[in-house]
Amino acid sequence: MFMMMGAVEKAGSGVDKIVRGWQTLHWKTPYPDERFRPNKVELVMPLELLFDPQMLEELKRGLGNTFDSLDENDRILLITVLTEGVVNHQVLSKKLPLHRADITEKLQSLCQAGILVAEGHGRGCVYRLNIPRLQANGAKVASSEDKRLQANEAKVASSEDERLQAIPKKLSAQMRESLILDYCSEDWRTLQNMTEYLGRNKDYLRNKVLPQLTESGKLEMRFPDTPNHPNQQYKTKKHE
Repeated sequence: MFMMMGAVEKAGSGVDKIVRGWQTLHWKTPYPDERFRPNKVELVMPLELLFDPQMLEELKRGLGNTFDSLDENDRILLITVLTEGVVNHQVLSKKLPLHRADITEKLQSLCQAGILVAEGHGRGCVYRLNIPRLQANGAKVASSEDKRLQANEAKVASSEDERLQAIPKKLSAQMRESLILDYCSEDWRTLQNMTEYLGRNKDYLRNKVLPQLTESGKLEMRFPDTPNHPNQQYKTKKHE
């Protein structure tokens, strides 16, 4: 079944019709989600619009006549960049029904056309828009939530500085968990935020601590379908 989506090598049939239907409605593309506790593969079928119609209009105005030469996947790719601000292969693989090599080809083509700019190398490579007008308009539409979070962080910055000074150099696992859950209880926090707050090794938090807290249901991810999203953030999960 999943072969029709380009996700595995052997498959049955039917998923191609589902994917075409989702594309027609501009819903987020269905994708297979592999889980290990317990071992299973699920077909996730999001009932969410792939993009805000306002974003499509912004893209048309920003690109002018170039817009007409883009295919559907090019447009979805660019709207994703406009919405997210920065993307990588993993983000785009959730949005586009394309093989990784095809996504790479599209990214290279858009970079050569001067529409996108690449930053970094290998798996760490990310892509941004290279069109000032689109960058400005996209920021107005997509970053209101980020501005709210920044304002909230500014309000509590002084109190967090005081708390940071009170954090001992050595932490037990229980104390570290308590500090993280308290820090993430009100707003979304990035890995960098937590690294600076705790004064601890970023790789250790990324590879050991955060996976344990998310798998146990104590923390939730802002982009759960894309764990390695370049803008990933975490928040303490509230249990009713």
